[in-house]
Amino acid sequence: MGLIFTHKNGCSRFCLTTAIAHAKLAAVHSEKGKTMKKLEKIVKVEILKFEELSQTERTLIGLACHARLNAQAPYSHYQVGCALITSDKTVSVGCNVENVNWSETMHAEENAISSAIARIGICRISSMAIVGGPEGQEVVWPPAKISKQKHPSIKSVSDVCLSCGHCLQVIVENCFDENGKFDPTIPLLGYDGGEIYRATIGDAYPMPFLPQHLGINYSQDPRLKKK
Repeated sequence: MGLIFTHKNGCSRFCLTTAIAHAKLAAVHSEKGKTMKKLEKIVKVEILKFEELSQTERTLIGLACHARLNAQAPYSHYQVGCALITSDKTVSVGCNVENVNWSETMHAEENAISSAIARIGICRISSMAIVGGPEGQEVVWPPAKISKQKHPSIKSVSDVCLSCGHCLQVIVENCFDENGKFDPTIPLLGYDGGEIYRATIGDAYPMPFLPQHLGINYSQDPRLKKK
């Protein structure tokens, strides 16, 4: 695991990486002299300052903060808000809605994606922001003291939680390119009132079960072609 500083437009960007993979093949010899293939990938999380965000990213986090306040979470007492923007610039928001039958609980990411589809039909996610925190915890946006932000307290990739595994599987369904293939570069933003962080869906969920694995190509849907 490593910590990396990168620079963009004069701003220092703090990155966390962990070696769970990077598209290279390594030959590993077993004790019996046989060779197996090993796939590796580097997972990266960027810890960002407010100034390093685009206007769209700032807006999405703000909308997610507002949606979080509408969460119905009497059982977990954990409120989550989500905002996304699609490839045709449609914005959709959602919050978690819990049910006494826990298996029917709707997650914020699910609600945001479902709302977008109900509004415009099959769509491609361009970017998404998720904001979460315990009930009663105030999540201030924009951050109160932008100029005094220090290096992040997050020390490991495992300290970062953008979405649960269930939601990541839901998100990848609509992370496809113009040809209908999975696009691992779609950015996910996270914020809890402390650090602002960003990772791609490919880094957050490196081995997803995809529509293309079952021969589904959303780009061939005539409804999407009409847009």
